[in-house]
Amino acid sequence: MSEPPILESKSIAGSLVERRIGSGYHETMKSLLVLAPALSLLLIPMHAQGLPDGPGKSVFENTCGGCHGADIVIGQTGTRDVWQDTVDSMRGRGALGTDDDFKTIVN
Repeated sequence: MSEPPILESKSIAGSLVERRIGSGYHETMKSLLVLAPALSLLLIPMHAQGLPDGPGKSVFENTCGGCHGADIVIGQTGTRDVWQDTVDSMRGRGALGTDDDFKTIVN
């Protein structure tokens, strides 16, 4: 049988505060320490994803890839107008490419 949890009592701002300190707390923390690295491994494939092969991939990489990776746009949603506004904003910030390059990226 497990021992009952130990209670720690403190007076904070005139109120009595009790906190349980026992094996349950420590077991939970141990579990979190073991699970955190394992869960972080699940995130790696999301960041390692790239753009699918297609006509716009090299244009994106050459035009946009100088400032950010594909991971910034993968999984994002938006209408064509939203993407056009985004590309126009990037052009205003110095993205270099032809009009055809930017049309390809948006399409």
